[in-house]
Amino acid sequence: MNIKAIARMSWCGLICIWLYPHQSFAQVQTKATKTSPVTYEDDRVKIVVQECNRKQQDLVCRAVLTSKSNDRTIDINGDNIKLVDFEGNEYYPTSLRFANRSSENNAIRAELIENVPVRASFIFTKIPSNLTQIALLQIPLSGGINTTAKFRNFSPVVVAPIVAKPIKTPLPIIALSDIVTEVNTDPNLVCPDRTKILYRAISRSYSMYICGTKNPTHYVGLSKDGSQGITLRLRYYDRTQFSADNGETNYTIAANRLTIRKDNKILHQEKIQVLQALPGTVATEEITSKSKQKRNVTSKTSDTNQNRSATGQPTSKPRANPDR
Repeated sequence: MNIKAIARMSWCGLICIWLYPHQSFAQVQTKATKTSPVTYEDDRVKIVVQECNRKQQDLVCRAVLTSKSNDRTIDINGDNIKLVDFEGNEYYPTSLRFANRSSENNAIRAELIENVPVRASFIFTKIPSNLTQIALLQIPLSGGINTTAKFRNFSPVVVAPIVAKPIKTPLPIIALSDIVTEVNTDPNLVCPDRTKILYRAISRSYSMYICGTKNPTHYVGLSKDGSQGITLRLRYYDRTQFSADNGETNYTIAANRLTIRKDNKILHQEKIQVLQALPGTVATEEITSKSKQKRNVTSKTSDTNQNRSATGQPTSKPRANPDR
């Protein structure tokens, strides 16, 4: 290829860019390549945006916030949270939710307990239907943590209508607030890494979780008002009792009660309304096995009772008469 041919191609390229700039630059525009979840982490806090779900003109972004060191008070203001699309348009949330609390004046002040994951959601309204890629989601935190988490280049998820399946077997009564906080999120986020929920207990003031892999290893207690929470290694368990220590303070679930003691003195005690082994766990399989054994014993007892005579005596074969 000679120098004149190269020059002609260069001039042609420049003319095309001058005549059709929107088409030329559109080919090099950055596109979203990541899907949820996306993570921000520093030495104080970890924030995981699990998903941003589209539903008509609303976009709900759900995140999990965890303080990595110390208990920290944080301020979240919806006026500072910003979502930007690839055309530079900016959107701000109209409401916030943190644990079981909803925002007042589009702002929330709350406490992050060390190593206790807390769910948060940010609701954006009047989002164009053609917005399928997010260039930037910016979440500033102030108060005990002054930082700005930035999440770049990811795609929101389109939500299909939820069809409720009929429940075939009766379940324990669970407070509505406990159900609402687990919709469209992973409940095992309350557990330490590489563990899952084996048991769940609910009292008037607390939601409690027994976590582990095959066997229970951790106790997690969360107050329903979102003011406090704790994760402890189990000291003792026997499928119906669970005990964990936090220094000199002991937390025990036994005899359908939560008891908190310090120096052998009872500091607090509450009746447990629900103690439930989650389906598919080893605990559920053991309970099912025990139920089958109990049914077998009951069946054998019923067969024995049917063999008794009308006078209440057990039937027996007639004895041979030795005099005959």
